[in-house]
Amino acid sequence: MQANILREELLAKTGSTEFLPTFGAILNELLSIVNDSNASVEELLDIVKRDFAITAKIIRVANSAYYSRGSVITDLKRAMMRIGFDGTANIIVCMGFLKEILNQWKLSRLDVEALWVHSLAVGNAVKVLNRGAVVHPGKAFTVSILHDIGKSILYTYGERYRMLIEKARQERADICDLEKESFGIDHQEIGYLLSVNWEMPEEISRVMKSHHTRGEADSPLHFVYVADAFLDDRAVDLGEEGSLLEREKAWIMNETNRMSELIGKA
Repeated sequence: MQANILREELLAKTGSTEFLPTFGAILNELLSIVNDSNASVEELLDIVKRDFAITAKIIRVANSAYYSRGSVITDLKRAMMRIGFDGTANIIVCMGFLKEILNQWKLSRLDVEALWVHSLAVGNAVKVLNRGAVVHPGKAFTVSILHDIGKSILYTYGERYRMLIEKARQERADICDLEKESFGIDHQEIGYLLSVNWEMPEEISRVMKSHHTRGEADSPLHFVYVADAFLDDRAVDLGEEGSLLEREKAWIMNETNRMSELIGKA
C-alpha cells in the first residue's frame, strides 16, 4: 500500500512546475545543433550568448590550466574555439544537469555529487565504447549525462532512497527492482515522464526509459546500458565490451575527475 501511495506522489511530482527547469528548451536547441554535421560554431554561439552563467563558465574553462596557452581570453567566440565544438556542447549539458536540474531541487551535496560523478563516468565510458563514432559524440555524451535524471526526484526522499542505493551496491542488484518494491516506480519511468514533460527528443526519452535493458548494438541505449551496468558493478555479463571498459577503467575515472574539477569549479 505504501508503495502505491508513493507512486502516485512521484507521478504528481513529475508533472509539477517545481521540477520543470528552463534548461529543457536550451537542451533541445543544443541537440538539434550537435546532431547536425553541418552545424557551425556560430550556431552554437547563438545559444550560449543568451545565458550569462554559461558564457562565464565557458570563458573560465578556456582560461583554465587544462586549456590555457598562456594568453587570457575574454571573448566568448575565441573561448569556444579554444575548447572546441564538442567540448562547448558538453559544458552546456553538464551545467544544465549540475546547476539547473540538481541544485534547484535542493538535494544534499553528497547526493548531487553521487549523481554528478556517476553520470560523468557513464559519459566517459560511453566515449570508450563509441571510439569509432558510430553514434554522434555529442548525442552520446548528452544521453549519458541525463540517463539517470529520474533518480534526482527519488533522492528527495533522503535516507529512504540512499538505503536502496547501498543495498543494490552490496548485493550487486538492479536498483530498479528495489525502487519498484519501495516506491512502486523506478527511476527509468520517472526520468521518461520528466523528459516527456520537458519535451526532450525521443532518443533521450528512450534511453531514460529503458537504460537497464540492452538496446540494439551500437545504439545510444546499448552504450549507456553497458557503461551504466559496468560502473554500478551489476551482476550481468557484458562480454567484450565489459572487458574493454575494465582495461580503460583508470582512464575513465581520471577523465571523470578532470571534468568534474574543470566544470564544477572553473
